[in-house]
Amino acid sequence: MTTDEIGWLIELARPGAQPRYWCGGVDSADPDDWTTDANEAIRFARSVDAERVGNTLEQPVIATEHMWPRVETVKP
Repeated sequence: MTTDEIGWLIELARPGAQPRYWCGGVDSADPDDWTTDANEAIRFARSVDAERVGNTLEQPVIATEHMWPRVETVKP
């Protein structure tokens, strides 16, 4: 069975720039803590969780909703 996966990512708030997503580093000023690949980013199930974590980072960020199509699921 396949389903779409929906999650929230933390994105650097840089209008007009290529999106960069938080991938879990502790120093948000470190470029290695950000990725342009949404598949490598930390995913949150709820927007409020992404916003709460985003508020702890030292960079201006926004929580953005993403969808990954056709994720394989295993039936029990």
